[in-house]
Amino acid sequence: MFEYDGHFAVVRPCLEVDPAFFRAGSSTLSKARFVQALEAELARFTDAYFFNVESDDPAWRRVVEGWGARPVFQKPNWRYRRDLPGRRRPKES
Repeated sequence: MFEYDGHFAVVRPCLEVDPAFFRAGSSTLSKARFVQALEAELARFTDAYFFNVESDDPAWRRVVEGWGARPVFQKPNWRYRRDLPGRRRPKES
């Protein structure tokens, strides 16, 4: 946790799968097989991960919740990335 002048923020490292792209027209079974293979790989080194589901895909949301995934946010949020000044990063190609 970070605190400054009465404000605070929780800072946590997390494993996140975002974005994940499915082929156009992919069936639920095809998506499920992809996720099953992905989770088998992830299970080698972690016990949980975060991911997003498109807000306009309630069918897929029902599937992942049926597998035991729990929503962290129940409303859309803007997600940002900010590069910190002074940090050297390799150039992206």
